[in-house]
Amino acid sequence: MNENEDLMKLFVEKANVSMRRVRWIQFAIIIVSISIIPAIWNTYLSWNRNVIKASSDTKNEVVKNTTTELTKNWVESTYINFSFVGVKVSSSDIAFLTSLGITVLVICLYYSTRTVNHLLAETFNVSSGYSVNQKRYIYYGIIFSSAFSTWIKSDDPVKDLKELNTIIEIEKSKQKFKLVRFIISMFYFYPGILILIILLFDILSISSFDSLFRGNFYSVIQSIHSSGEWIQIICTDVFALLLSSFCFIIGNSVKKFNISNTDLIMKYNLSIQIETNS
Repeated sequence: MNENEDLMKLFVEKANVSMRRVRWIQFAIIIVSISIIPAIWNTYLSWNRNVIKASSDTKNEVVKNTTTELTKNWVESTYINFSFVGVKVSSSDIAFLTSLGITVLVICLYYSTRTVNHLLAETFNVSSGYSVNQKRYIYYGIIFSSAFSTWIKSDDPVKDLKELNTIIEIEKSKQKFKLVRFIISMFYFYPGILILIILLFDILSISSFDSLFRGNFYSVIQSIHSSGEWIQIICTDVFALLLSSFCFIIGNSVKKFNISNTDLIMKYNLSIQIETNS
């Protein structure tokens, strides 16, 4: 019995550690996204950019001084500061650097989610011969640490214990939150989508957006004269496109692992209920 209890605690502890690792990686992806999107917006779409461009030819000294300070602040806002690693990246160079960083995070998320899945499967398999109370300890010890799985099969708030997990309420909830679940499921593909957004603005910055620091505000494409520069641009964007495709593939695998994790937990709970009622 003591050996079983020690093994139970070990399984629950390691499952909690693994799920906590997954949450930290997801949190890191969100933080990186929060840093990248405002920098892209400030670089290409912010009103400050338009004000600086409109005020460039003014002869009013007050406006000139104000524009100088505004330009300084605007340039600062186009940099992405990853203070936790001591790196500062310009939004003009993120197609290669941040795409690579996002891909590394997605790979870490894949391996961490896979570990959770295999650990849950092994835990539930080993505990098949345990008593009902021991199985409940494992089940609730794991489910209480899960951010996305729940022992209640409905997405609606629980208002009446009599309706808890009834088939009618579950089906109602599934239909009601179908769109919400679809939108949330897009998180798995969000890194790939983010890299595509980065790539899109990188291409537009070359062909469509005026450069504020070139004489007559012409686009960057007009100042590219050597084949070496074109090779660098093409290689960088193709590399980012490949990384985006890779993130979509890995994101789909992560989604499958998470769905499998939820199914394993639900089936384990069902087996406990059946054993309790028998």
